Amino acid sequence: MARYKPQDRNSMLLPVVLSEQIVPGSFAFALDYLVDNELDLKAMDAKFKNDSVGASAYDPASCSRSFYWPTAKA
Repeated sequence: MARYKPQDRNSMLLPVVLSEQIVPGSFAFALDYLVDNELDLKAMDAKFKNDSVGASAYDPASCSRSFYWPTAKA
C-alpha cells in the first residue's frame, strides 16, 4: 500500500475553509465529486513503491484535481 502525504482541506493556515468555498452545482463542485467518488485511482497505488522506505507521495486525487481544473478551463 502506498503512503501518501496527509491532506487537510480545513487547514488553519488559510483564513477560509476551502470545502465551504466550493458552491454546489458549480464546475469545481462537480470535479471534486467526480475525483472523490467516480474515478478509480487504485491502479496508481501499484506505481508507488514506498511502503517501508522512501518519502510519502502526493495523493493521486489531489494531483488529478490540479491537472483537470486548468485543463478544463482552457
